[in-house]
Amino acid sequence: MKEESKVQVWLNKDTYLGEGTLTGSATMMEAYQDIYGIQDEEEILKKYISNAISFSERMFKKKAPQEAIDKFASEARNNLSHCTPKIILDSGKTVYGCQIWWSKKK
Repeated sequence: MKEESKVQVWLNKDTYLGEGTLTGSATMMEAYQDIYGIQDEEEILKKYISNAISFSERMFKKKAPQEAIDKFASEARNNLSHCTPKIILDSGKTVYGCQIWWSKKK
């Protein structure tokens, strides 16, 4: 098993969540089940696509083109099998790399 690492975690550029321990990884499906309490795969898929579109529109400050949405949606089910880092904050809360910004503690 890989050695655990101490990390610093931010929700966004202005909100520091504190330190935590990088404990391994989870699939995006597992992360979404934990974050949102959704077990149904189709509901998780809808939430994943919705979150990605919202993030894109906030980042680029414009509506995502339908062609890009369709392409992302066609690949989304496969993306849910990809891994994301799992971090346990010193407060005890679990967060995932797909929902926060993090870096190794210096």
